Amino acid sequence: MKNFIITIFVSSLVFGFWYMILNNHQASDKNQSLYEKVLERGSIRCGYALLEPSLLINPNTKEFSGIIFDVMNKVGENLGLKIEWNRELGMGELVTAIETEQVDMICSSIWLTSMRAKLVDNTDPLFFYPSTIWVNNSGKLLSSNSKDYNSSDIKFVALEGSSSFKQVKRFFPEAKILALPEMSNVAENLLTLAANKADATILPRYIGQRFLVNNPGSIQEVLKEPFRNDPVVMLLPKGEEEFKSMINATLDELHYSGYINEIIDKYTKDYPEGIYKTTKAHKE
Repeated sequence: MKNFIITIFVSSLVFGFWYMILNNHQASDKNQSLYEKVLERGSIRCGYALLEPSLLINPNTKEFSGIIFDVMNKVGENLGLKIEWNRELGMGELVTAIETEQVDMICSSIWLTSMRAKLVDNTDPLFFYPSTIWVNNSGKLLSSNSKDYNSSDIKFVALEGSSSFKQVKRFFPEAKILALPEMSNVAENLLTLAANKADATILPRYIGQRFLVNNPGSIQEVLKEPFRNDPVVMLLPKGEEEFKSMINATLDELHYSGYINEIIDKYTKDYPEGIYKTTKAHKE
């Protein structure tokens, strides 16, 4: 009986000891900044959405490529950190994935929006997307004057909650909107447009140019000049200033060295003025 009591007592001490260590470790982990966690882990966990030319996967080899893919891998190399491409996300999942700490950042080309800015932070702009109005080839719309598209006779297609959706609401309030689910791929805008289920859409010039390669004659750009020039960023957790500073400083280094512009040229050489570069690049 005495030995049994001693055994119970010792077991209780051991359990209490490990419980205290586990609790202290969990509390310490909660108190760590993302910057500290990343350095301790030795890696940055990237969530991503597949958006050309920033990030794409070869369907045969399953290999990644794209502007953001190359840039972030260079960021990791310069910082001595591994980049983990560990979670593909729909556009509607990006903010939640950061808020719930499933990923450290979103490593995709994301447009700035006020709704996202309330919930997450972002990097400095990597480049700019010149956005324009695309129409189908039904012959219904060919005006180069954007004001002509603010009419109840016009139906735009846009992803629910996207920048395109907000731009239609703001600049073309009289027009109708065919809203696609937020989880849809951006290419669905152009597929819907090419099928004559909508009259127009607002999308970056590059995306429309790339679509035309595989679907010649299906759509056309109608404005002489871009409708907007939207900054492209990556998303970061709110309030993690040390981590944000580290990422932005490394991106600045790549801007000023000309590396980012070299990568942009690599992926957009066949699409003139599909992407606008920043002014940070080093000039000889």
